[in-house]
Amino acid sequence: MTGPALYRHFRSKDDILSELLVSTSEHLLEGGRRCVEGAQDPRRALDALIEFHVAFALDEPNVITVHQRELSSLPPRARRTVRALQHEYVLVWADVVERVTSCGTERAIAAAHAGFGLMNSTPHSARLPGDAMPALLREMAAAALHAAASRSAPAR
Repeated sequence: MTGPALYRHFRSKDDILSELLVSTSEHLLEGGRRCVEGAQDPRRALDALIEFHVAFALDEPNVITVHQRELSSLPPRARRTVRALQHEYVLVWADVVERVTSCGTERAIAAAHAGFGLMNSTPHSARLPGDAMPALLREMAAAALHAAASRSAPAR
């Protein structure tokens, strides 16, 4: 697609960027909710969330890079929308992590963010061939999220 063709559908670079980041955030939130709704128990929900996000991270490393570089330059309304959707996505994860680990809400939120950091490192870390990289990311993300249950977790 050419630049002029893009601008038949979008008025500006900001509109293109806003559409990309808002629609990606909506996709992640909807997918995360589907993972949880379709799971038989919290452990399977966590496995489904990990599988879903690892697939996204490996399929869309350029979107992750654009998000990291350009979120702050979004128009304020679009930035608020992206942040609100991201917050809801984190809460979907944190609820499941809390149910699996009994670690408390704040620790579950922190664990979810840490897990995203690991999984979203794919623009820099996806170096293994074939199924090896998704398997490694799934294993590491699961270990990181289950670590929220460590004995250092605050008492409830």
